[in-house]
Order: sequence, then C-alpha cells, then structure tokens
Amino acid sequence: MNKRLKELAVQAELFWSERDGRWHLYDDSKDLERFAELVRQDEREVCAKLCEIWLFGREGSDLAATIRERGEK
Repeated sequence: MNKRLKELAVQAELFWSERDGRWHLYDDSKDLERFAELVRQDEREVCAKLCEIWLFGREGSDLAATIRERGEK
C-alpha cells in the first residue's frame, strides 16, 4: 500500500494492527465504503489536475470541473 492510500485509510478510520501487520475495519460496510469513496475522490482530483495541466485555458478548466462534479452526484 502506497503512502497516499495509507493516508486515506487513516482518514477512513481503518486501523493498523501491529500484531498481524494489516489494516482492519471497525465496521466492515461503513469503513470500507468510506475508504472506497476517499479513493474515488482522490482519483478524480488527480484526473482533474491532469486536465488542467495538459489542456490549457477554458477547455481544461471545464473538463476538470466536470470530473470534480462527479463526486457531488
């Protein structure tokens, strides 16, 4: 698991077990869904930033806004 995913796991309130060296859930459904949503948000933001970098001007901004709006539905 990379550093960013570890940060997202902490935000989702998963916990790390020193005993077995693994991430665990307190409440399987709630915690896993929260983690999945954080990962989706993170991926949308990365994609939006790439659009802003690669596509200059209004086109890049519009596409980035569209990607970010997907998280609001």
